[in-house]
Amino acid sequence: CELHKVLNRFQRLQSLSLSGCTELPDLALKQLQQYGSGLKALHLDCCLKITDAGLSFIASGCPSLTFISLYRCNISDTGLETLAESCVQLEDINLSYCSSITDRGISFIVQNCVQLRAMRISNCKGIDGIGFRGCSPTLVYLEAESCGLKPEGISSIVSGEGLEYLNISNLSWSIHGDGLGAIGAGFAARLR
Repeated sequence: CELHKVLNRFQRLQSLSLSGCTELPDLALKQLQQYGSGLKALHLDCCLKITDAGLSFIASGCPSLTFISLYRCNISDTGLETLAESCVQLEDINLSYCSSITDRGISFIVQNCVQLRAMRISNCKGIDGIGFRGCSPTLVYLEAESCGLKPEGISSIVSGEGLEYLNISNLSWSIHGDGLGAIGAGFAARLR
């Protein structure tokens, strides 16, 4: 991979997009251990071969990340735990279409990344929302379209009380009783 040449040449790089590099292997991200300390933003959308091993290279090399997009990457809760332990400055994360993540991984992110402001988890069917319990009030933006959210999960999502934007369209459960009552019970005024 020629990534090491780019990183070596541009050592003050703060934002890097490798989106669309569908054949990019985890091992290519090993270069971030040496050159990634200044990165603030990393885009890996549709890097289909990036797994938890790749996240471990990011975690050990990019402690200053404030934004990461892992849209359609092949990651799991294990990788999110590694990322959350090292990249505690994360403010914005895109996990949409990461089909192997669950509430366990979400919990690692929201508990360790206390500056988290925005998260995208659309089409993550393994997330029911419970992992958001006790999330920071700094979380103001959440896209959770077509997730497997449950009523108790929505209650957990709004428990941080900071939400201003919430997209939960195309829920996989039918709305009955007061399934959305948690939103209406004091949080709707803040939603835009």
